[in-house]
Amino acid sequence: MSSRNEGDSQERVSTRSGISERSGRRIESGTGGPNHRKPRRHRTRKDLLAEVWETEILPLLENQPGLKAVTLFEEIQRRHPDQYPDAIRRTSRVMNTHQR
Repeated sequence: MSSRNEGDSQERVSTRSGISERSGRRIESGTGGPNHRKPRRHRTRKDLLAEVWETEILPLLENQPGLKAVTLFEEIQRRHPDQYPDAIRRTSRVMNTHQR
């Protein structure tokens, strides 16, 4: 896009870059692309650990802040057998304990 600064047309610069003219205009204006999307403010999945988060997980973290997410999850599984299968571990809130 430095050619644009030298006076070349948007059409010519975009063609040389291998992108459409429309994409070139969007890039030049700074309003396009995936990095310009607003972050989501809503959950995309049901929080599977919501019912134990404040009553069990937070107290464990307050008493031992260095606990790892896997350790917390294993403790919840021990306390509630058959309620929290291994399959939910990846999508659960426990994996993001330090983001709260």
